Amino acid sequence: MIINRLKDILKANINSKLEELKADDFDLWKNFFDKDEHDQEFYKEENFEEEFKSWEHTNTNSNQINQENEYYEDLEVKRGTTFKEIKSSYRRLIKMYHPDLFHHDEKKKKIADEVTLKINEAYDYFDKQFNKKK
Repeated sequence: MIINRLKDILKANINSKLEELKADDFDLWKNFFDKDEHDQEFYKEENFEEEFKSWEHTNTNSNQINQENEYYEDLEVKRGTTFKEIKSSYRRLIKMYHPDLFHHDEKKKKIADEVTLKINEAYDYFDKQFNKKK
């Protein structure tokens, strides 16, 4: 109910402003909006693929950064640490969560398997990153 009242007030204000416009001003605004509609059609039809590719590229970069942040969290190290610190953290975590340590309890062993896979994936990522730079 309040929204409808606000819409009515807005419409009344717009209508009163339109009446105040001179004929030349109205044509100027009409040309502006017509040009804007033409530009929208241009972007919809001709440049859609290019715009999508640039967006996809940006989105891929942000996903890669998010994935890298997860790898840092999995290895329990701060972002930007050296490979030596990553390697020592990896070894410490593998010793702590190795599935063979939990052979007596199937639930814990299953969880340890999942954690070990995450740790190994993160270490492999950083191993490739740091060896590529050398």
